[in-house]
Amino acid sequence: MSEQRTIACGEHGASPPAFLCGHLFDSVSPVGVVTSTDAVEPGDRPGAWCESCDAALVQQGEWNDESERDLDLRAVCVRCWDDIVARNQR
Repeated sequence: MSEQRTIACGEHGASPPAFLCGHLFDSVSPVGVVTSTDAVEPGDRPGAWCESCDAALVQQGEWNDESERDLDLRAVCVRCWDDIVARNQR
């Protein structure tokens, strides 16, 4: 039996963690969203990052020290992830 990880959100309570770049997390206006194509479990969310982080990924061809330099990965609850991704759609 696998152990389910959770994150405690002050607004939404406990949920599985979801990950996104700091640019999406901190944005006050849409910065564009790219999401991972990796399969996720039902109820989970894929990784998400902004267009700037995606350009670094494309330039490097993979996630590595260089493409992740400005990623500033953040863990949030799935409901916060939904709100942040919706806010950043162009």
